Formats: sequence, C-alpha cells, structure tokens
Amino acid sequence: MRRLPRLLQLGLAGLVGLVVGLVWLAGSPDETLRPTDAIEVQTDITPDAHVFGEPVVATVEALFDATQIEPSSVRVVTEFAPYELAGERTVERRVSGGIGVATFHFPLHCLEEGCDTSGSRGVAEFETGRVVYRFRDSPNDAFGALDWPAFEVASRVSADDVENIRWRAAETSLPDASYRASPARLAALLLALAAALTGGAILLARSWWWQPSGEVSLAPVGPTETPLERAFALAREASLNGDVPRRRRALERVARELGAVNRPELEVEARALAWSQHGSTEADVESLARRAEDGAR
Repeated sequence: MRRLPRLLQLGLAGLVGLVVGLVWLAGSPDETLRPTDAIEVQTDITPDAHVFGEPVVATVEALFDATQIEPSSVRVVTEFAPYELAGERTVERRVSGGIGVATFHFPLHCLEEGCDTSGSRGVAEFETGRVVYRFRDSPNDAFGALDWPAFEVASRVSADDVENIRWRAAETSLPDASYRASPARLAALLLALAAALTGGAILLARSWWWQPSGEVSLAPVGPTETPLERAFALAREASLNGDVPRRRRALERVARELGAVNRPELEVEARALAWSQHGSTEADVESLARRAEDGAR
C-alpha cells in the first residue's frame, strides 16, 4: 500500500516527459518532420580556379516540389568570408509542371589579406550554409545544409619572381647628403640674427617704459582745473548749444560739486536752475559761476 504513491509519482513523471516531447516535436523545424527529397540543392563556384583578386560567382540552384514548398519562401543563408559581394545578388524563380527552380547568383571578389595563397596555388572553401524554405501547410521554416565545392586560388607572383626582382635601392648605395649652405654657418647666422632682434626689442622697451630720474618732463605746466570749474565749463557749453537735457545734467553736476565745496546755498540754486520749468539761460549760469568764484577767493 505504501508503494502506490511512489508508483503514481513515476507514472506522472513519465506522462509529463511524453507531453514535453510531443510539444518539442510540434515546435521543431520541419526538416525533422518532412522527407528530404522534396528539395534538392546544387552549388557551384565559377571559375573553379582563379588568380588572386579575380572576381568569381557563387551559384546556388534549388530544385523543389512546388506542390509542397512555397516557391517565394526558398532563400539562401550563407557566408563567404573573407570574400565580399562585388555587386547585387540576383535571384531567379520559376515553376513549371509542379516543379520549382530557384537560382541564386552571388558575384564575389577578395582583395584583402587572407585571400592570397602561401604558394603558387592554394585551395579555398566556403563554410557550410543553409537553404531555408517553408512547406505550404506549415507556418514554420525548414532548413537544409548548403555545402560549397572547393576551388583553387593561384598567386599572381611566384616565389621565383620574388627572388629575381632587381631592387632599385640599397642602403649601401645611397649618396651622401648635400646642402646649399653649410649647416654650421647657417646656425651661426641665425643665432646672430636672433641676438640682434632681442637687443632691438630691449632698447625699444627701455625707450618706452624707462625714463632717467634726471630728465625733465616736457609736459606743459599750467593751472589745474578743479572739478567745480570743469562742471561750470560744461554748463556754459550746454547753454550756448541750446541743449536743454544736457544743460540740466551739467547744472546737476554743478550742484553736486558746490555741495562738495560746502556751498549749500549755491547748491540749492544750481539744482533749482537745473530743473526749472522755464529753463535756465546763459546769464543765469554766468551769474552762478561768478558768485561761486567770489566765494572761493
């Protein structure tokens, strides 16, 4: 009685394994479920012997039962490394009497390292590819192996050709170097020129920035204009030009300068003239300037 659960577990495990196997078979590619005689594939390399750098054409011809296989689904998946496509791939499909033929042409060439041969001739072969197709009554793709024939690649230069080459240069036959001018003399001349330019720059800087203490400045000496005098000069100039906004700003500056020299009564008068509704005249400015000068004496 105790063995019954154990046997039940084994039975359930076997049932689960059977279900998993059926699901795997149902989802696997059709190549495991269909006969291989539904399609036949032939490959070819033209020419089967060529020299390095010469273009070749790889051809795949698939002959298949069009009643079982969808003609538009037949395609080729393969690699040609180190060869590369030298143009557009072409595909020809035709169906006649239930027999379909799909022909693929791949123009190839190889100009990179790895395509040449170590000797005068060598054998090359592409890796195995796949032909992919789909049966009419199945949504899944089926696969078939695509084997390429071997082909020969011949070198354009043989080992004897390399040995017989007459090289045009040799380390022992190089002529001695020649110069238009002696390198030592040219170096001395350049050093002298550099020293002359440096000395000229020092003298020019000395004349600009350094002045001996005994020299007398040639700048004219005269009375220095005070800020208040400068402000009155600007006010007079603005009054003569009739520029009212400029005159107001000049009189405002006069007022500030009068305040700076402690003339508050004239400061108030200057500010009143600056912002007077009727404006100030040249006579008003002159009168204010005389009183400011009299007070400064």
